[in-house]
Amino acid sequence: MATVRIGAKVVGTGQPCLVVAELGLNHDGQPAKAELLIEQAASIGADAVKFQRRCVDRLLAPEGLDAPYSGAHAYGATYGEHRRALELPDEAWPRLKALAESLGLLFFSSAWDGPSVDFLEALGVPCHKLPSACLTDSLLVDYAAQKGHPLILSTGMSTRKEVEAAVRIVERHHDRLALLHCVSSYPAENCLHPDTLIALADLSWKRLGDIKVDDELIGFDEQLKPDPKMRLSRVLSVSYGVLPCHRIVTEFGEVIASDEHLWVCRAGRASPYLRTGRLGQRGGQIAIRTRGHISLARRTWIPTKDLTVGDVLTLWCQPWPADLSHGAGYLAGFLDGEGHIVKAYRRPEGHGRGAVRGKVGATQNSGPVLDYVVELLRERGFHPIIDAKGTMRQLRFVRDESLRLLGQIRPGRLLLRSREVWQEIGTRWPHGGIPIKEIVPCGQQPIVGLTTTTGTLIANGFLSHNSDLNLRVITTYRERYPYPVGWSGHERDLLPSLAAVALGACLVERHFTLDRTAKGPDHRASLEPDDFKRLVEGIREVEAALGDGVKRLSPSELAARRKLAKSVVLKVSVRRRHIVMPGDIELKEPGTGVPAAEVVGSVVRDDVTSGTVLRPTLLKRRPFLRRLRLAPVLVLAQYRILRRLNRRQVAVREAVRLTWAAVRPRRWGRHE
Repeated sequence: MATVRIGAKVVGTGQPCLVVAELGLNHDGQPAKAELLIEQAASIGADAVKFQRRCVDRLLAPEGLDAPYSGAHAYGATYGEHRRALELPDEAWPRLKALAESLGLLFFSSAWDGPSVDFLEALGVPCHKLPSACLTDSLLVDYAAQKGHPLILSTGMSTRKEVEAAVRIVERHHDRLALLHCVSSYPAENCLHPDTLIALADLSWKRLGDIKVDDELIGFDEQLKPDPKMRLSRVLSVSYGVLPCHRIVTEFGEVIASDEHLWVCRAGRASPYLRTGRLGQRGGQIAIRTRGHISLARRTWIPTKDLTVGDVLTLWCQPWPADLSHGAGYLAGFLDGEGHIVKAYRRPEGHGRGAVRGKVGATQNSGPVLDYVVELLRERGFHPIIDAKGTMRQLRFVRDESLRLLGQIRPGRLLLRSREVWQEIGTRWPHGGIPIKEIVPCGQQPIVGLTTTTGTLIANGFLSHNSDLNLRVITTYRERYPYPVGWSGHERDLLPSLAAVALGACLVERHFTLDRTAKGPDHRASLEPDDFKRLVEGIREVEAALGDGVKRLSPSELAARRKLAKSVVLKVSVRRRHIVMPGDIELKEPGTGVPAAEVVGSVVRDDVTSGTVLRPTLLKRRPFLRRLRLAPVLVLAQYRILRRLNRRQVAVREAVRLTWAAVRPRRWGRHE
């Protein structure tokens, strides 16, 4: 991959990762605050600081300038006034640039329009940066590339073809280009109310406010395939805050979510292929049954603020209240003793082998025990299928009821088995589609945000989404383009940025603020000084751990090698001038002797007893034998000749003569 020089820094493979503190608009239009941010960024190890530059009157149409704008983070009555208030005065920029450079930092800015590019060019920045919103502005991309400076392109909210088109425009002028993978959303807003119930990996439910880092949840494939699979998901970070929220009300419960939280949803009415109904109701406990499976091909991720009444949310399994009654305990004990999980193949007529299914079953003799179990199950809305097998009766549950049975009755042994089964075979989604009955604004609410390994979770039974980073795009860019690739993140957690460096990101850009709770549009998606310092330290540790890619024996491994590696040990006692055969040796610890590859065919210098670890001083190498071993067609001949020599105790000179006759090289090769 090519490198790009930006000022005094070189960005690219083999170079230290360039860590950029994105100050953006977090100065709130105040030069004094911008200076303080620069000083703080230098003190915690950042390599560069980046601002944003807009010509508001040039960027926005009159309709956008005059649009009413209100809210907790507004700086004006209209959107135009709000934007103007966040811009730094022109006379402050040279002073800020001089301050950054005096502290050893690169100073540059995102340009949102042509006049901003000209302003920054006159200022003397070492590179230009275009934000994700401008990637599809081909005229601006071309104009910035014409300046001849290195150009950094953020590629959020764009398609592969749009990225390709922008790269081709830049290549018409030069190849001093860097690409940043970016997801133009703010996961800090993708949050739910603390009372939301989250499905755990053991098929039970836990209040979101009680979720901790490293808890294991049920996730699923975030790509909306027709048949996505269940996936084990681990919590990476938990964050708390207060955001505007809506209450989503359905027939099977409600959930409170922030305006930007994403749901698997389909606009319009429920699918005609789906039938839902109440199978039983005891004390407010409601179970559902679905027939057939709905394809997700026409579904998409929809934020809370864009949902409308009648949209269909995707339901997995509705949580029931915890039931600690005698009946639940009795059923749990029964299933632990008599229950089992089976894997069955589904073979639709006219098709080959279908997807594997995991189902719960139980076997019991006819009698009062079985009758009592069936009665308890039916009271709780379960409908087991009873098959007669002689005097035995087998209770079987359809797949949907199997999941719900394990999640509500919670038999310990089967829960452990079920987790392994469903991780192995997956399960089809979704189990139901529930129309929205009402959407009610509920103002500022406490929220909890999660970062998980799959980016997906099940909230109050509905398929939900909490992040969408797709870091493997970094690998795609590195394979596709000969330019440095980086990561521009908005997530609260540090782990995705560290993972990006491990995947090859040469530049990491994160928003930086002094106070995440301050008024302004970007503070809540920014890192405070302590977190940013930990990010820089983590990146340097990851770089050190990655190494140079050359496989070698490290000094720290020498002690372990001497203790645990294998050396050649003689199985039998041999006399002086014995030629070592494969049957004479075995491998044992410690690793202080000679490797096996260097022993066979060597001549023993002295008499050696069995069990001796062979060392170089006990052996004498024979160059012609090494030549012989390197000739594959003569391996068998070598073995037979050596056997003859050892059996008859022929002198070394005779061994040389016989081997020479077998090989007959045209000329001597170089002795190794």
